[in-house]
Order: sequence, then C-alpha cells, then structure tokens
Amino acid sequence: GTDADGKTTYGDSLQALTAWLAIEDDDKLTGRGAGNMSFTGTWSNTFAYGIGKTSSTQNDTVEFTVHGSSIYIGSIINEGAGTFEVLIDDVSTANITADAGWKQANSGLKYHPILLVYTGYSDDDHTVKLKVTSVGDPIFIDWAAGDAGADGYTQNVFVGNTLHMNATGYTLGSPFNQGGDTAVSQYNTIASDIVTTLSDAGLEVVYIDADSYYDLGTDVDTDNIHPNATGHGHLADAYIASINSVYNAGNLLQGTPSTFPSSTSGQAGSARTFDGSTNYMDVSKRIQFDSGNTSVEGWFKTNTDTTGVKDQIWMSGDEGGNQTKLEVYLLNNKLTAIWSDSGGT
Repeated sequence: GTDADGKTTYGDSLQALTAWLAIEDDDKLTGRGAGNMSFTGTWSNTFAYGIGKTSSTQNDTVEFTVHGSSIYIGSIINEGAGTFEVLIDDVSTANITADAGWKQANSGLKYHPILLVYTGYSDDDHTVKLKVTSVGDPIFIDWAAGDAGADGYTQNVFVGNTLHMNATGYTLGSPFNQGGDTAVSQYNTIASDIVTTLSDAGLEVVYIDADSYYDLGTDVDTDNIHPNATGHGHLADAYIASINSVYNAGNLLQGTPSTFPSSTSGQAGSARTFDGSTNYMDVSKRIQFDSGNTSVEGWFKTNTDTTGVKDQIWMSGDEGGNQTKLEVYLLNNKLTAIWSDSGGT
C-alpha cells in the first residue's frame, strides 16, 4: 500500500541493507566486534541480527573511530525504543528517535534496520559517539563505517526496482490487493532516491529499472503474479545491461579505435571502440580494467563537451612497476573509446 509507515519501513531497510552489502566487511565495525567500539554503562546484546548492542540507561555511550568523508551508522527502529544523540568529533550532529516509522511485518515483528548517513567531512579519522538520552527505553548500535577514502574500494551493488502487476493481479486478494500502480511507482521512487543518496556519499550502488523491461502483455505467467519464462528473460536483460555498463570495459578488444588520430604515440594496447550512439557505456564513477596479470582502476570525469575532448589518467600497474596511461574519450557523457598505452614512462 501507500501508507507512510510502510514506505518508511521499506526505505529504511533497503538503505541499511544496500550500504551493508556495498561496504566491505573489513571496513565495518560491529557492536559485538572485539575492540571495535568502546562502551560505557550497561549495554547488552541486541535481540536481532546478531551483531549489535543495546542500552536503556540514560547517558550510556558508545564511541568509535571511522575514516573518510562519509560516515555510516547502522541502528534499529523498534516499537517502544528510545532516543539518542549523535556526536561527530565532539560536535552534536543529530538527535534520533528510534521509535518512529515502523510497520508490523507479516511475521508480527515490529522492528527494522535503519542507516544514518553523514557526509561532507574531511578524508580523515573521525570520532563518533552515541549517547542515550531517553530513560528506560532501548537504543541500538549494530555497525558503523566510514567510506574507503580517496584510494579505497567498495563493492558494486545493483538495486532492482518493483514490478507492476496487471489489473487481474491486483484483484487476487491480500497482499496483492493492497498494491497498485501508484504504490509501485512510489516504492520505485524511494529505491531510486536511496541509490542516489548512497552513490553521492561514495558507495558503488547502481539503480536498475527492471520494471521498464517488463511487458505486462507478454511477460506475466498464468497465475497473474509471477513472470513467465519470457519475463524472466527480460528481467535478466535489465540486469545484464546495467552490469555491462559498469564492467563492460573489462572486456577490451585489441586494436586502434578509428576515432583516434593516426599520430597517437605509444604502442598499441587494449582498446574498445564505441560509436557513442548504439554502442556506448554510461560512465559512472569507477570501472575496473583487467587484462592478464594487470589490474587497474579508472575514475572518469563526465564531459559534456561535444567535440570529444579526452581526459588522461595515469595509474600504476603490477607488472614491473610500469605505468598505464588511459586516454578516455567522452562524447555527450558517453564513453566513446578507451586507449591503453603501456610503458615505463
């Protein structure tokens, strides 16, 4: 449905779980991790998820250090929960109410994960403290992380959206009759906004509009609920297209792109040609190139210059200390060619 608590529960949970997947385990601190966090007062293990701690005692604190320009704190929303203050580098940053916006699940449970995101900090270590401000009501700390820093790495996460149903499907009884085209559109907007938030904060998260590939006239099974074989194929197409937009540069062809001037210096390396119209790749933030025993990563700056101005990026390879120069040709924000020039320069 479109009730506010239901949408909040969905959005909170999706954001927390997506960030958890995107951040490597080694970069996360957990409430029960040995030495990860410093607790003062009467804390005990949480009832859910198996990684956090909880306290109901006013002025109890938990303190930890994370690194990076973005800070992530994983907590829990729960019926009857309390409030806590967030301090970053000894500056009061937020006051959080943990008993808000929950929707009872089909299991009867009334809690869900939540992620607090704070951005705009220097790429340094930051001290974070949570302080219980309520009396007798619990607050929770599950995990925390910074971003990986300017030279760091996060894992790619692809977030698909919700599929519309046909008119018959929406009349099949609970829970289907609680949905509708309006609800699907609203939930998909929530998912898209979450991906934007996490991507802007520095995580490698991509939104997949699978619903746009799904044809209600041909892709729905006879139960009017699930995709048929054709529908599953179309959904796979959506994911493959999105994944290729991030990883396609790793499957480089050999040769010199026709779009490069004949006077281009350097030895012929791995290259792939895109025509910028039918064959192109949207440039996001980071693309990993793998060739033989060499692996380099490139950060690309989108370029709206219609003349195809190139950006040059230098990186260290792992073969004999050589460097690899990547010349990136961009046309209307689309990657039109990549040229690899290797040597000891």
